[in-house]
Amino acid sequence: MLKNLYKVQEFSSKFSISKELTNTTINLYKGNLELYIKNFEGLANSLEARQISLLNKYLIALLLNNLNKDFKYIVTKITQTIKSNNNSVNLDTILL
Repeated sequence: MLKNLYKVQEFSSKFSISKELTNTTINLYKGNLELYIKNFEGLANSLEARQISLLNKYLIALLLNNLNKDFKYIVTKITQTIKSNNNSVNLDTILL
């Protein structure tokens, strides 16, 4: 019985973090790019710690998609970098 309860709580935790990561946008942090990236990275790391590995390309796409029009130049620059260095770009590279 406790094992089943733990599985439900574990799923709830994973689901909650996944949902928060998906819904995290720059607007939630009032345009503060540093805070947005820090929280995005923290949520991605929380999922990784719970054995949920997301593709780097998906994480990058999610990170860039959740920026607003004020960051259009950054999004363009990063996507151009990805196109020219497709194999070497990962989330850590983007965040540095």
